[in-house]
Amino acid sequence: MLKDKKVLIGAIVVALLILGGAFMMLRGNNTEEVVEEDTTQSSTIPTLSKEELGLSMELSPDNQRIKFTIAKASDIKHVDYEITYDADSTEDATVKVPKGITGAEDISGSTYETDFLVLGTCSRNVCKYDEGIENIELLLKVTKKDNKVYQAKDSVAIEE
Repeated sequence: MLKDKKVLIGAIVVALLILGGAFMMLRGNNTEEVVEEDTTQSSTIPTLSKEELGLSMELSPDNQRIKFTIAKASDIKHVDYEITYDADSTEDATVKVPKGITGAEDISGSTYETDFLVLGTCSRNVCKYDEGIENIELLLKVTKKDNKVYQAKDSVAIEE
């Protein structure tokens, strides 16, 4: 009798594993479809030129901080920004690793300027600056006062 119960329990466990695997496969297929839809939607965001925004980027003289300015911001209510760059790896200076800074701000004036943002990491007023910085790029998602969303790009070169 004990042997029959073990066989029954084993059969139930196998059935649950098969059902769980089938569920995960179906769920995985749905996730892929959603990702594909999202990437299609993001590529249809209209683009604004940096001239239309009066967009400029500025590095600090020591190349350790960066800021950007939108000179023509009177019809903008919100911006999301992403600054990406490559920097030396902390383990091997011959290897570059991607780094980034993100943020979002509500805009209320005719111009907008960020504070200088650290190219590195800070904690308790101590900063460790990234070294060997290259390929600094800014991607803005701009929401105008009419709630239409646009994107804009800019870049800046490190001067040695």
